[in-house]
Order: sequence, then structure tokens, then C-alpha cells
Amino acid sequence: MKLSESSYYQWTGENGLISNNITSAIQAQTGFIWITTYNGIMRFDGVRVDVYDRGSLSFLSTDAFYRVYEDKQGMLWFASQGSGIIQYDGKKFSVYSVENGVVPKSARCLLIDDSVMWVGSNNEGLFKIQNNKIETVSDPLLASITILGLVRDRQYLWIATDGQGLMRYDGQTIKRYSTENGLSSNTVNTIC
Repeated sequence: MKLSESSYYQWTGENGLISNNITSAIQAQTGFIWITTYNGIMRFDGVRVDVYDRGSLSFLSTDAFYRVYEDKQGMLWFASQGSGIIQYDGKKFSVYSVENGVVPKSARCLLIDDSVMWVGSNNEGLFKIQNNKIETVSDPLLASITILGLVRDRQYLWIATDGQGLMRYDGQTIKRYSTENGLSSNTVNTIC
């Protein structure tokens, strides 16, 4: 089919969306499109948009969300700007909590890797959640930085940062790549 023969429809803040500033979107296993914005979460079924924000979820401290993720079981996970990690089990939203500490309030990104959840935060570094327990990944290179993206390959966890370049973590040590190593910028917004 030629592009000129196809049709499309555009949804915006003027005809159903709560915001044109979309921070992430996925199509979940259920078929719904889940969209995060700085003005809340939207669930789109192709016709109607349902909005989830402080008006409908009283436990939120802000309406700002960075990203949405889905795990293998279909649980949705939302990284938020001020409410930590929000989870949705298909029936209700709740704040994700751990047994031994506190999830960072500003969770910038997540990586769900089998039994481990990696959490990149705003200005607090990297966290590892396993068996419902959280630990800070202690390394001077990660102290007080903002993590914008996380990806795992067979050997390493790759960490995109805001101003500190790209980091490679092997489970023990961090190696940093920066403009000194040939990157065009020390702000790495996303990695694939």
C-alpha cells in the first residue's frame, strides 16, 4: 500500500488527550495504549481516553510520569517524578513499596530484568530491587546523578546519564564513557 492511499487520525490535547507532551507510550498485552505525560497517565482503547492523575489517584504527589513499562506477567509499572514507582495489576493502581527501605520518589527509568528491577533516579543514582528488597548501587560515579535510561545486554547493564556520559556496570564495577572517550555529549538521553 502506498502512503498516499493510507489514512490516519491524530489525537491531541484539543480532541481527547490531556497533553501533547507525551513522555512514553506502549501497547500493553491487553491491547490498550498506555501513555505517560507530565499531566498524568492515559489509557487509550482506540476511541476513548481514560485519564489517571491526582484527581482519580489520591496517593499521587504530582501528575508527572516519565515512562511506562510492562513485565512478562502483564503488570504495568510507571516511573514517576514525585510518587515513586506506581504499579497497575489490571484492576487497580498502587504505590510500589519494598520491605527494607524506600523507593526513590523520583524514579526516572526502570529496567525489569527477570527477577531484578533496576531503578534509575533523579539525582539519587541507581537502585536494584530483588525479592522485594532495595539496595543502592554504591559507586562514586553513580552518587547523586540522574539516570535517563537503562539497557542490559548479555554481559553489562548500560546506564545513560544526564551529564555524566554513558556507564557500563558488570555487577561489580562501573566504567564511564564520556566526551573524553569520543561521545558527542555527556548527556545520554536514551540507549538501545
